[in-house]
Amino acid sequence: MGHTLKNVAWHTDPVAVFSYYNQRLQTLGNYAKRTKIPGFFIESGDMIQRPGRLLEALSAWLDLEAKLQSTYSTFRYTGQEKHGDPSANIKAGKILSQKSDYTTIVLDENLLSAAHENYLSTCETMQRHCVTADSLPFQHV
Repeated sequence: MGHTLKNVAWHTDPVAVFSYYNQRLQTLGNYAKRTKIPGFFIESGDMIQRPGRLLEALSAWLDLEAKLQSTYSTFRYTGQEKHGDPSANIKAGKILSQKSDYTTIVLDENLLSAAHENYLSTCETMQRHCVTADSLPFQHV
């Protein structure tokens, strides 16, 4: 599912980014519809707002002996370009409840609106075809 991005100049073109984003959403929705074993769908906001519930449900779904935690180890390359998530937040070693501020980014309202509609549609598809934290029984220990 991962892609190597060559000469990433397209990332500065809102129309190209919109196209890429929508293709990725379509691919995720298609995977969810076609797979025989449902995947586990996580909305990023849930990871910030209720990580305990989400990680507990994911641990149960994966049938893990050791439950997933909201803290994690960091390593030499954590937060480094070309080694995963390059954002500063990943270096915290825990799931942070703060959201990134993107208010300074100016986007065409039509593109933004269309991207949001596609996102909502994909979320609906994923919720229909995948397991979610809310579809599993809550067993807080």
